[in-house]
Amino acid sequence: MGLNQINIKKVIPYFYIGFGLFIFFLIVGHFTPIRVGDGSEYYALFYAWDTMFRPWMTSSAYEAYGNLFSSHEIVSLVPRDTLEKTFPALIMGNTADFNHFWLYSFLAFICAKFISLIGIKLSVHGAFLMLHFTLVFMMISISYRYYRWKGVFIVFLMTFVSPILWFTDKVHTELYTYCLALSGIIFLYVKKYLPSALVFAIASAQNPSFALIAFIPFCYRVILQRKDKYKLAEVILFSTTIFFVLLHPVYYFLRFGVVTPQLLAGGASLGGNLSTFYIWILDPDLGIIPNWPLGILSIVLATLIIFRKKIRESIHLDWKIILFIICYLVVNFYAHSSTTNINSGATPGLARYALWYLPLAFPILLFISNNINLHKKSLFIITSIVIITFVFTFKKNDPRKGEDYSTPSKISFLIQKKLPWLYNPPIEVFQERYSGYSEYIHGKSYLGIIGPDCRKLLVSPTNNGKTVIFPRNCHFDQDKINTIVQLLSKETPYGKYVNLSEDDIRNAKITILPKKYNSGTLGDGDFILGNGWGQRESWGVWSEGNIATIYIPCQDKQFFSKSKKLTLSLTVQSFSTQNIKFSANRNILWQGDILGSPTNISFPISLDMCKNDELNIIIDISNPVSPKELGLSEDTRKLGIGLISFEIKTDN
Repeated sequence: MGLNQINIKKVIPYFYIGFGLFIFFLIVGHFTPIRVGDGSEYYALFYAWDTMFRPWMTSSAYEAYGNLFSSHEIVSLVPRDTLEKTFPALIMGNTADFNHFWLYSFLAFICAKFISLIGIKLSVHGAFLMLHFTLVFMMISISYRYYRWKGVFIVFLMTFVSPILWFTDKVHTELYTYCLALSGIIFLYVKKYLPSALVFAIASAQNPSFALIAFIPFCYRVILQRKDKYKLAEVILFSTTIFFVLLHPVYYFLRFGVVTPQLLAGGASLGGNLSTFYIWILDPDLGIIPNWPLGILSIVLATLIIFRKKIRESIHLDWKIILFIICYLVVNFYAHSSTTNINSGATPGLARYALWYLPLAFPILLFISNNINLHKKSLFIITSIVIITFVFTFKKNDPRKGEDYSTPSKISFLIQKKLPWLYNPPIEVFQERYSGYSEYIHGKSYLGIIGPDCRKLLVSPTNNGKTVIFPRNCHFDQDKINTIVQLLSKETPYGKYVNLSEDDIRNAKITILPKKYNSGTLGDGDFILGNGWGQRESWGVWSEGNIATIYIPCQDKQFFSKSKKLTLSLTVQSFSTQNIKFSANRNILWQGDILGSPTNISFPISLDMCKNDELNIIIDISNPVSPKELGLSEDTRKLGIGLISFEIKTDN
């Protein structure tokens, strides 16, 4: 076998890896680019390098960014004027910096220039996708180098069957940080300490806390391998590591006299949220474990394997790895507790910082792969579980979806609905995810927020309002619940949780009147709305999706409670022609076509269908469609019917 044959044999696996990733990024490259979070800053800094080859913003860079904004090539970009005024403390003469470092954008710029050598001109978004391809290829190749196809499979699962999938086409530093951190951990496992230190140092340019983490493998090489002579390559790695560790603080110190821009422009309060350090791992909304099904399965499987006696006796704990993991957790817990915005955007649901802990799953998956016996039956089970988990993960983290940080996760909602005593979320999270107002809740005056169990109450931390926010299906009378909570708030510290009593709940229930209720923002008919409805508008409210529900309180005190049946009269309109079916307890109440314009429909409902003081009516909608699909606007909501008003009547 010749030398060329040997070299080709070694290279072919990397070709397969690169080809697979090329196909993947070719596919996501056809998705409509969406700006999330700080993406506008990174696009703009790309132009800083592309126009003037400078790390700071100039008039030329802003002009190029303005042209990008005007082209509508990327959805939801921040307007140029707004971007220029975002960080006034970081403006210096005719130049400006942002709260986020420029290395990520510089690397994308280098990728664009490199690929241009073969005659391919990438768009600004394409340049970042090229960088993402390079980072993922590097990470998987490192895993293959030391763990062969087993390592490739582990990293594949961690990357494409996790929330990281959503970030593969997003111009944000989460994928950058994840790839470098996971590469660093793999290097650490095989005792390649200086390469490990280097990739952590590169990560520190965007996230300074990684400089402390880079110091750990750096010390391992200096102390534990002190008898090994330094080769030229190691001297270069040594110097490059120091360079990248110092790059961020030295740049900002020379420009502004501070080691990181957050100390000047805001955005950080050192250790301000240290008491809730656990949220990045365990919180049902923010944490990595509750939002990563494969991670939960891996922990369960690893625990079961450990309980096998033979495995337990053969486990060897490496103190160097344990020390590193402890330091990694401590450093990141402190760094993340310093953020002033716990429930931040640019995410499919969980906190972006939670993804920093994802690389720590590599040891768990490696342990499982080394200790599991694969035979035909177990291979089938594992493959089935992986496929099911992938489908579930993709549904939640489809890169084509926009960001979602204003609604609770399914597991969070389940806990607050059924087991609210089990966990009290951080105040900011509960405010933004359970109020219906997202981050805009902080500019709203309110008395308290009631959770989905209709009992758990968060008393306003500012105590500057007179209105209680509560879910529609609680069926509270606004004036009654306001009075009750006003009394409770006098006895409860601001920003604390308290439970409504049974009497409070009973006394707060709405009493329906025999009149027409309007469903719009100026009306008082929102109590009937269940699941599947969007935000109320002035005229009424649209359903979103194929299913919507309405709830009618039917406890004894209602005016129709003595009757055997009631008549529900609705004024509705449809978005495009829709076939609508109203049903309760699997009994069809009304079915027919609605042709678009406002339509009056009425149908009787037997009060025998009242269960737990509530009539639950399900609305099936044949063909919800978005305004974007019809070419009317960029609105992507799947609209079905609009509820304008309703009235409840009896024969009496």
